[in-house]
Order: sequence, then structure tokens, then C-alpha cells
Amino acid sequence: MDNQSTTTTTSIISTPKSKVIALLLCFFLGTLGIHNFYLGNTGKGIIQLAITICLGWTYFPMIIIGIWIFIEFFIILFSSDLGSSKKIITVSTTTTK
Repeated sequence: MDNQSTTTTTSIISTPKSKVIALLLCFFLGTLGIHNFYLGNTGKGIIQLAITICLGWTYFPMIIIGIWIFIEFFIILFSSDLGSSKKIITVSTTTTK
């Protein structure tokens, strides 16, 4: 009869979001709200995406979105903490006695 003992360790690792990636996404894909999805602001991202898809062919909504993106670009540029992504790692170890 084998005497085995299993130990399971779960760790949560936080990795900070990259400011450079967030700025590039904001600059190039800002009207689609992609930078907000990257930063975890899903609600704002959906609103920007919906406005661009539904009203992107008109002039006035694109001015509003442009101003919104301009402001968010500088908020990202001067912010010290953009949040982090969390990864859960589970390690199981089996030892025989």
C-alpha cells in the first residue's frame, strides 16, 4: 500500500498593465475603445465601440469621441497605476512516504 501525500498550492500573480501598450492602443484604435478593453474598463470600451459603429459615419459623434480619446490618452500618459491582470497558478505536488 502506497502512502502518498498530495499538496496543492494556489497562487495569484499580478502583472501590471503596460503603459506603452495602452497608449498605442489609445492612439491607433481609440475610437473603437480597444484601450479600455485592455485596461479592464469594459463598459467604457463597449460605449465607445457602439458609438463608433452606430454613429461613426456622422461628424458630430466623431468629434465627441475624438475629444474623449484625447483626454483618455493624457490620463493614461500621466497615471501612475493602470491596474494589473491576475493569473491563478495551481501547483500540485505528490510525495511518497
